[in-house]
Amino acid sequence: MGQVPEGAQIDLYSPRFFSDYRQRGVKVNAPSLLLLLWRMRSYDTVVIDEVTGRYLLWLPFFFPWRKRVYLVVHNLKSWVEPRFSYGFGGFMHSCLRSFILKLFKRFVVVGSRMKAYGEAHCRNKAFYFVPFGWGEEVDEKDLPAGGRPLSVVVPGTVSARRRYEGLLRAAQDELLRAKINVVLLGRPEDDYGRAVVAKVKELGLSNIMVFEDYIPKEQYHACLKGADFIMSDFKVGFQTRYGQTEIYGQTKETGVSFILLSYAKPGILPANFMGMEEIENQVLRFSTYEDLKILFLKAWADPGLMERLRQAGRSGRKALALKVDNIFTGERVS
Repeated sequence: MGQVPEGAQIDLYSPRFFSDYRQRGVKVNAPSLLLLLWRMRSYDTVVIDEVTGRYLLWLPFFFPWRKRVYLVVHNLKSWVEPRFSYGFGGFMHSCLRSFILKLFKRFVVVGSRMKAYGEAHCRNKAFYFVPFGWGEEVDEKDLPAGGRPLSVVVPGTVSARRRYEGLLRAAQDELLRAKINVVLLGRPEDDYGRAVVAKVKELGLSNIMVFEDYIPKEQYHACLKGADFIMSDFKVGFQTRYGQTEIYGQTKETGVSFILLSYAKPGILPANFMGMEEIENQVLRFSTYEDLKILFLKAWADPGLMERLRQAGRSGRKALALKVDNIFTGERVS
């Protein structure tokens, strides 16, 4: 995205990263917080990814350098509308966030609607839109020939954050069994995820692929590049540890949006998800299993539909690139 100026020197400080490597017996020379704060005197820009738990206590120490510090927030509502009534832990974290929000002036969000939400709720703060995890993956896949099953890929860990029942019903349907191949592109993360994978194996369907462990990066990208559709069925409301309900697309962003943009693939998303407007013309929507069934039958019968969605994806990617702010120059797109 051209965010980092050519020739710039970048220092990375990650307590969790250092801790993980030390636990594996690797010697790591990591600066202390005091040394890091001292080094910041010479930095032009400091970007702090959203921190949680005890790391929130660190943020006030960055106050003297607030003019050059950007705080990345992923759960925006928890910051601009903290909940003070969700137990002692929720009260303390809400107080900390409220205090930190007053201290700092610049915040980075990863969704275009998140930027609009932040500006509407905190008019005296500057919000910068910088998307994460998307580039330009060339879509070289040919349109499906008549009679070939559609490849439907569902990225992300198989967990209770998503729903799979409708898709599994579609894969078993007599009309669809020979028309769609499904890949659950993620390992199971919790009891629900393990139950989903176990159910797929129990059904013994040859048109559903699942994984039980880590997926190598090359295989992960190959599955996405080979997809006809990228699908996700998730709960639009996400409740945080401290009782705040974040809304995907408005106060929190989902990774599937950036996967759709990266690969310019046709998408299948829940009808009640309000995502970034740049992906709107490349996705099909569903609410029920019957919606999903009709959608698959229509796409299988009309390859031209997928080409129109792919073209819309390429256009959306270009449109979104024009909205990206530059945190190194401080320039924001209005």
